[in-house]
Amino acid sequence: MRESVWVLGGCQQSFLYKSREQKLLLMNNIKVSHITPDALQSILQKLAWYGDITHKLHHMIDSVITRSFGCHDNGEPSVSRTQQAFTSALLRCLQDFNKKLAALEKRLVLQEELITLSTMMGTLQEQFGDLEMLYTVYQLGVVSPSTDKTNDVLKASRLLSVLYQNILQYNTLGDAANTKLPLLLPLWIQTLRPYLEIIDGWVNKGNLIDPAMEFIIQRNGKVDVFHEDFWESAFLVSCSPVHQDDTPGSSMKEDGQEENLHEGKTDKETRENQEEEFIPVFLKSVFKEIILAGKSMELLKALGKMGGRVEFPVPLYEEFVQSLQTFLEVTDDLDQTGSSLCPPDHVGPVMVSSAMLHRVLDTAVKDSLLDKNFLKAIVMDSSEQEQDGTRTGVPLEGSQPVQLALQRCLYPHILQRCSTVSRLLVELLKTEYQLEDYLQAMQKFFLMEAGDAMHNFYMPLFAKLSAGEEWQDVSVLNSQLHSAIQQHHGQDADRLSVTIEASQVGGEPQSIHQLQELTLCYRVPWPVDIVITSACQHVYNQVFQFLLQLKWAKYCLDELKFADLRSPDVQAETDQPEESDDIPARQKEHRMHLLRLRLLHFINALHSYFMTRILYTTALEFRKEFSEASDLSRVVEAHTAFLTKLYQRCMLHKKAGLLKMAVRRMLNMAVSFQTLWDHGLHNISLESLETIEDEFKKCNDFLGSFFINMSRRGSFPHMESLALSLRMGST
Repeated sequence: MRESVWVLGGCQQSFLYKSREQKLLLMNNIKVSHITPDALQSILQKLAWYGDITHKLHHMIDSVITRSFGCHDNGEPSVSRTQQAFTSALLRCLQDFNKKLAALEKRLVLQEELITLSTMMGTLQEQFGDLEMLYTVYQLGVVSPSTDKTNDVLKASRLLSVLYQNILQYNTLGDAANTKLPLLLPLWIQTLRPYLEIIDGWVNKGNLIDPAMEFIIQRNGKVDVFHEDFWESAFLVSCSPVHQDDTPGSSMKEDGQEENLHEGKTDKETRENQEEEFIPVFLKSVFKEIILAGKSMELLKALGKMGGRVEFPVPLYEEFVQSLQTFLEVTDDLDQTGSSLCPPDHVGPVMVSSAMLHRVLDTAVKDSLLDKNFLKAIVMDSSEQEQDGTRTGVPLEGSQPVQLALQRCLYPHILQRCSTVSRLLVELLKTEYQLEDYLQAMQKFFLMEAGDAMHNFYMPLFAKLSAGEEWQDVSVLNSQLHSAIQQHHGQDADRLSVTIEASQVGGEPQSIHQLQELTLCYRVPWPVDIVITSACQHVYNQVFQFLLQLKWAKYCLDELKFADLRSPDVQAETDQPEESDDIPARQKEHRMHLLRLRLLHFINALHSYFMTRILYTTALEFRKEFSEASDLSRVVEAHTAFLTKLYQRCMLHKKAGLLKMAVRRMLNMAVSFQTLWDHGLHNISLESLETIEDEFKKCNDFLGSFFINMSRRGSFPHMESLALSLRMGST
């Protein structure tokens, strides 16, 4: 019986039990006179199995201690702080079990009472159940992730999730689990401590300190806080050992940046599904808030605006424990809890017994300095242990559900930090860094809300385009732009400029496609460029170029003069109405006038639709969302959604390729019609006129029928007025 007690305490070699292939086996031919061999074998095999469990748990503890403090230089990876905390709490549980075994051995030595194997099994039955539960947690939370050769992120997350799920499982059993929850809950709380300390350092001070790389969120070292992609790319959810697309702005710097603004939603959903396995179960409901608060705090730290504005004096872990103790009515006396296995309230990196310490130190290099520091780091002073005789116990009889406890004890502290930091950051960006003014400037110039200034800019440009003159002189364009905006928008003159880029869209010299070479550049300072990124400016330019093409087509039709159409010869013929040969000329003139009016009606309807129903209405929606945004993520999302709506409603998306082609054919038709008009009536053949009329009718009917069908479906009700206008123009 004493050998069985020793085996349960972790001893591997004895007369009755031998260790082979990391498993305890019974010696053969063991016989006693007062019990049958089968009964003896059954009892001893059970004891051997429990002894095997304690040996594996002790072996894991020794391995963690060795790797944590570098006692062996065998190339093994360092252990995470979460696993160290779990080992520390587990060690205290085993120490309590060993105390129970020591008391039992004293009774055996004294031989003052009758103790049999059956009574010993009954005495330790509760402890055996606790050992089974701890071993299950060890197998699922420690062994399983390690066999997959995964990183420390998944190991830590899996361990915390397994503990939490076991707590939920036993919590649903009610009174049947009264002996298990007082063990599991403190074990989980102590294992959770490093995770909460990482969150606390990031959310409270803006420092994501994670030396073991075990936290679910990792800092992307390629993106500093002053980069415009900081908000999107600086922090990555560690879903694999190697991160993909870590480079700054890698998702927005490729061709077709504007497509990524809305198609990126699908990729984001896929990425979130992949992240589910790595996020600890209990943090999923506040995971986004943690990221938001951490990024906001780091940005505030870089802005130098933390002093006196954001203060959380009590660490997150301490607040959580205090709230949980109050919620669960925790007592300070362990004896009142009825729990035989319970970790302490205060746990260092790892706390070990003196015997285990000597086992580790005996295998290490003899170094007095190492021994001294090792003792300081790992061993709790015996006097402190004597003074701190009380430990935290959790009486869960009739307690509230664990999920409710988290909602009231942990989540409010995280959400409070997130709300405070996020609102402060948005307030600073709106007040001290004029974020709203910069957004309005983008709308004034790129979306042409500043109609007077932009009119003065593009009118000389259109005149050169219509006359076929050279217009790509950047210095002249910048001079025109600055003189146009100087009077009413002088504060933006130094930030706004014009560049000419080689267009990838081919076309005739006088087609509207040549305006795609003209690009506006607005210099946005940090940290406003987190919201108005270069990718956003690219989309703004796409809309700006489309509006410029639309206004040029309108300009071409507005500037037509009747005198330019009628040549002197035709004028002379029309003064003699009795001649019959002048009928074709008058027919052509009349048809040209009708075609001009139809084209003008179409262009005016399109222009009014985009400038009022699209740009103005969409901008109002964005301003409402912007004013209601309480954090920077919502500001960025609202701005991205605003640009996505503009891009789609201006028919620039690749899915609207047929619509875009038809609209641009109509705009090109207006430019070509001006050229034809200026050549004079005598140079216009009936065949060319009929070709233009047929092309106009086809495009107009196609667009009108498409818009009316879309409005009838209810998908785009704002298209109904445009569809009716186009139908009126076709009659």
